[in-house]
Amino acid sequence: MLAAFFALSAVLRASEVVAELAQRPDLAEAREGYLEQLEPGLVEAGAVSRALDERAAALEADEAALAEREAALAAAERRLAERLEQLKALREDLSDTLSEARGAAAKDVAHLAATYARMKPKQAGAVFNTMEPTFAAGFLAEMPPDAAAGILAAMEPERAYALSILLASRHAGAEPGAAAGGNTR
Repeated sequence: MLAAFFALSAVLRASEVVAELAQRPDLAEAREGYLEQLEPGLVEAGAVSRALDERAAALEADEAALAEREAALAAAERRLAERLEQLKALREDLSDTLSEARGAAAKDVAHLAATYARMKPKQAGAVFNTMEPTFAAGFLAEMPPDAAAGILAAMEPERAYALSILLASRHAGAEPGAAAGGNTR
């Protein structure tokens, strides 16, 4: 092992001397003479040593670049996780807001349906004759059956029939027109 160390030391020193001589053109003859005195194995070992040093330097540079990329990836993952948490929070807020809005709308519909139910059937029937059928059916569905029946009785027969079909199809899970044999007049 000691011999290998001395051989490597000699190779390194020889390569240093050759490098110094290579930098000075006036010493080209001395360099050639020195190289002739060296054993061929020592020159090859110096070349191998330089190649290994170059490869080690390249590996270190690759490791440094990889470490930078890993750090950038970790930072991007952290930002993505933060953004995902923000989106989850926004989704929950939106869901809460939609629930509140739906609750308020349902409350408004229920209040208006109760108002129509308290009206005289003839007056409410005149209003319902002008409403879009699915809109009117929504109100009738919210009313007590007696109030809805009075309003339907006060409406124009064709409109009352269309609303009856809509109401029946809501609860039967069928398309409008499927109830009563599909006859929509």
